[in-house]
Amino acid sequence: MGWGMSGLFPFRDLLAVVLFFGGERKLLKMRPLSLFREATAWRETPMTIEQSVHQLLAQKETVIRLFYDRFLAQYPEVREYFAAIDLDQQAITLTMALVMIENNFSHEYPATQHYLRVLGHRHHLMGIPTDLFPKFCDCLLQTLEKFHGTSWDAELSAQWRGALEKASQTMLEGYRKPYVY
Repeated sequence: MGWGMSGLFPFRDLLAVVLFFGGERKLLKMRPLSLFREATAWRETPMTIEQSVHQLLAQKETVIRLFYDRFLAQYPEVREYFAAIDLDQQAITLTMALVMIENNFSHEYPATQHYLRVLGHRHHLMGIPTDLFPKFCDCLLQTLEKFHGTSWDAELSAQWRGALEKASQTMLEGYRKPYVY
């Protein structure tokens, strides 16, 4: 008879580490269960903005299309800017812009900054007033929160808010200046 498989057994607020030998159990050590929880906390790491973008891209049905439905309902004054826009196509465009926004937030690539300045100027050319930017961002945050459900936490919210504020600021830099692709 040899040693059998060891086991971890919770007992009240302690964790017992037990070895089995030939039908007998041998208690090796007892440790507070809180130490085990701390050691395994890495398994429950919060979602990052990068992981959030990956989830958005993995959706068969675009979540961003739902955002536009919400945005247009919540702010009827913006409907005039979307009257001639194919919202399904626009949802794809915004999804790709979110990739750029996350990259700009996480890495500050010159190419993403340039893209956002061009996007800002395009919004100017379309006559979209800058006072709509915060409403857009707030509605997008609400949609992302609903989409992510229990994975949405204060840290992910702060990352997205920071990314959107940074992107809006960069878009404003290009709003009145002509930028080319």
